[in-house]
Amino acid sequence: ATLEHISGKMRARNENEALSAHVIAGTHVVFLGLDVKESSADLSAMMSGMEISDSDGNHNGKSKKVVGTLTMSTSAASPGINAKNTRRAIFVGFAIDRRDVLSKQSVSLNANGRPIQKFHFGDYTVLPGRQYEYTICRMIKDQTSHFSSAKFIAHGLPVTVNITTEDPTKGKHGIYFNRGVAGSKSYSEKFAAWRKYHVVKKFGAAQWKSIINPRSITDPHKSQEALAWLSRGLGEALLQFISQANGEGDRLLATAYEFTHEETIQAFASAVERGVGVKIIRHCKGSYHARVKRNAIVKDESGNVVKDWIPDDPTESAKKAIDAVGFTSLEDAHTWQHDTFIERRHSSGIMHNKFIILVKNDKPVQVWTGSANPTDGGIYGACKTDHFICQISKVMCI
Repeated sequence: ATLEHISGKMRARNENEALSAHVIAGTHVVFLGLDVKESSADLSAMMSGMEISDSDGNHNGKSKKVVGTLTMSTSAASPGINAKNTRRAIFVGFAIDRRDVLSKQSVSLNANGRPIQKFHFGDYTVLPGRQYEYTICRMIKDQTSHFSSAKFIAHGLPVTVNITTEDPTKGKHGIYFNRGVAGSKSYSEKFAAWRKYHVVKKFGAAQWKSIINPRSITDPHKSQEALAWLSRGLGEALLQFISQANGEGDRLLATAYEFTHEETIQAFASAVERGVGVKIIRHCKGSYHARVKRNAIVKDESGNVVKDWIPDDPTESAKKAIDAVGFTSLEDAHTWQHDTFIERRHSSGIMHNKFIILVKNDKPVQVWTGSANPTDGGIYGACKTDHFICQISKVMCI
């Protein structure tokens, strides 16, 4: 076999005379690209329904390909196949085992021992910063076994690949992916006991909808478990980023569109209490509507319609969340309300920027950005990605 993989890398490849594996690791997922060599008769067997026979067929220990069948010598037969009788065995997929190099724990990725029938396979059960060893082998089905108790047997030489998942807390860059709706089925199964029906509005019409709201789970430990499961480190990393601004001389310069995630808002408020200079440019849009009183439009003395500025939903929701924060010091409360937020009202569209710059000693040192709004929906609901850059060279900071 030709060995091409490099231990400790996030991309690895290995192959032998019949099988190749190309593996790419992320933080919480490993993708495997599998291929059966074109020279392998098993590939034709799988694609065209040819059969594999384990009798020697009087071919002096050599394999022979005939119309509709692939004849294998007894010396090439896989362990577990009775070589005394000619039995049909069709190549049906792959067997994949994973071993955690550190803990030395191994697990089969084949559900109920059945073959994986994909050339592209994703392992979504890995953890960040771990080294794993994948062993891939072809599988064949013994056709003489009864349909209800079909036997699937590993066949041929395996290919082994070592891979290391990314640790977003190390290096110059860290990328965080929440689970969000991508894990909705597993989430529903995992926290099914807390499912409740709520009245929600869709296109202005009220309807009942079954929801598992992690904030509404009465067991506080389960509630935190559900939030952590959906966030998968994204929300926690965001709070850790903000906490690095730990006193006077440090600044946090941020922009926000939707801004209602209570833990993020409290983290910024706590930074204000620590003496950190916090400036947040936030979306602040709305429209003017005629004032109505007692079912009549209000007009001024000149007969002009009196109009009031009505904030849109993101603006109003953010304002309520900002006002809900309490402070021990009246000075900090005043700073929070009057010297922290810059309302962006005059723009052609929504203020959809989302980033935070950490400044230490008047030098920008780190950036947090991505697609997640600091809201429950952004961190726990929708599929989002946030990017942390811990070393930056040039950022204009004023």
